[in-house]
Amino acid sequence: MRLEKMKLALVGIATFVFALGVTNTVHVAAQEAPTRPSAPWVPLSGSVADIAMNADGQAYAVGRDGTVWRWDRIEVRWRPMSGKMQRIAAAEGNRPWAVSDDGTVFRYNGLWWENRAEDVVDVAADTLGNVY
Repeated sequence: MRLEKMKLALVGIATFVFALGVTNTVHVAAQEAPTRPSAPWVPLSGSVADIAMNADGQAYAVGRDGTVWRWDRIEVRWRPMSGKMQRIAAAEGNRPWAVSDDGTVFRYNGLWWENRAEDVVDVAADTLGNVY
C-alpha cells in the first residue's frame, strides 16, 4: 500500500510540475491522490529546475545547481546521481536522457552517462522509446 501511495504522490508531482510549464526553478509539491482534486498539495523539501517521470512511475529531477536526482521508492527519498545537467527526460527502461549546460545530450546506461549528441537545448522521450 505504501508503494502505491508513493506512486500516486509522484504522479501528482509530475502533474503539478508539467501543469506549470517548467521554465524556471520549480518548488516541488506532491498530492496524495491526483484523481481527487480536493486532496491538499504537500510541499516537499528542495526545489528543482526540471523534473520528469516515466510510465513505470520512476521520477528524476535536476536541481538548481545541476545535480541529478532519482526518486528511491524503497527508501522514500531523492538520491543523487552522477553528472551535472540542466534538463532531464525520463525514458523507458529507467534510463533517462539529459542535457548538460554546454548543450551535450547524455543517456544514462545504468552506471554512467553516455554522450549521444551536441548542440542541444532540451530533450524529451515518450513511452515508446522515441527521443526528441
